[in-house]
Amino acid sequence: MTDLLQLNLQVIQERWPDIAAQLQPLNIEELDAGLIEGLEQTIMVNGLQLSSRHARQREAELLCNTLPQAAKTVHLYGVGMGDTPIRLLESNRCTQLVVHLINPGVFKLLISYTNQSEWLSDPRVSLSIKPESDYPLLPNISITPELTLCDGDYACVRDLLVYEINREHVNQNRAKQIEQFKDRLELNLPRLQQHPDVMELRPEHANSKAIIVASGPSQEEAYSRLKALSDQPKAQRPLIIAVDTSCQALNQHGINPDIVVTVDELISPEIVDVEQSAGRALVYMAKSSPELIDAWQGPKFNAHSDLPRDDALASLLPKTRLFLNGSVVQPAIHLAILLGAKEITLVGVDFGYPGKKAYAFWQPGNTLVGMNSTDSPHWVLDGHGERLPTALNLRAYMRSLEHFIRKHPDISFYRDSKSGAAIKGTEFRELSHD
Repeated sequence: MTDLLQLNLQVIQERWPDIAAQLQPLNIEELDAGLIEGLEQTIMVNGLQLSSRHARQREAELLCNTLPQAAKTVHLYGVGMGDTPIRLLESNRCTQLVVHLINPGVFKLLISYTNQSEWLSDPRVSLSIKPESDYPLLPNISITPELTLCDGDYACVRDLLVYEINREHVNQNRAKQIEQFKDRLELNLPRLQQHPDVMELRPEHANSKAIIVASGPSQEEAYSRLKALSDQPKAQRPLIIAVDTSCQALNQHGINPDIVVTVDELISPEIVDVEQSAGRALVYMAKSSPELIDAWQGPKFNAHSDLPRDDALASLLPKTRLFLNGSVVQPAIHLAILLGAKEITLVGVDFGYPGKKAYAFWQPGNTLVGMNSTDSPHWVLDGHGERLPTALNLRAYMRSLEHFIRKHPDISFYRDSKSGAAIKGTEFRELSHD
């Protein structure tokens, strides 16, 4: 134990003995860490600098200036080199500072080689080593490098912090992407008026059990079970709702979903395999492809999203509004609930890359849009408790779905596979066709 570690731990032991006990056994030798020199010094961990190596105080000042002027209780996610908590306390910006140790090992490394006792001793400071909530507490500051180094306990909070940090940039990119479809609403208005609301599906498709089939790699594990269920008389089995990108794989295995849901502007008739759509109901939204809608051979229904962007349309043309926050899986699940489902099983809803694959059927070089690199530093925990590579957008979609699930405690949610993300509020239970 270094002298500095002993000094810092003594303060922590006196104020937060439980946290000191959790820090003591951590092995910092497992971290790939070293000192980095610039105009100043910082520590690099796993290739990430904990702070600027040239202007640490300026960096801390910029972070502090992101807070609302009236902020009194501030939550700091990560510590960096300790400059930000010191800056906050010296400037009297807050009366209470909660410092969240989002990676205790990195924090122990820091207090082994730097003196952090000044701010640790301040009576305005409290330490947290376990999250009090699955949501970031407000107002907050986050130390960006430590979000990547975050451990499992704070993973959910981390995901939402990263989502907020990147929201404006993502929205700008998304706006550019869909600019080419700005006339979609005008094109689709006659279709929206012609085709019935999704609630008209209830007479034929009401069911207390539903299966939602997405296109994640774990879908491949369920083909035989899905086929056996699909072959049963409809009155004797759960309702099968598939998302658009899963259709080609299901068709190849002789699996016939009852309903297909599509949302994204970029989904083409080829992706949804419209040649085999007879007898299947299509559920679409205002920005869906008009070519896809027209080519669909089965009955067609529509709904609006619950996003503010659809408020004006909903006033003009009232329709059922389905939950949507980035993923077509979300409205598919909401639709199942509106059709009476009290038990929902998710198949291929992975929110990550099991086996380093993005999709069960689609491979690089195919026409499917939105392929993501599986060489990703981002992760969620899978059903085995292991880190599953994912992407920022997938993490955000999953967290919003978890929030939706929490709002429906009367519904039982299951996952057919442990290969995909361990979605909070769901349990693992393999599909049964008995």
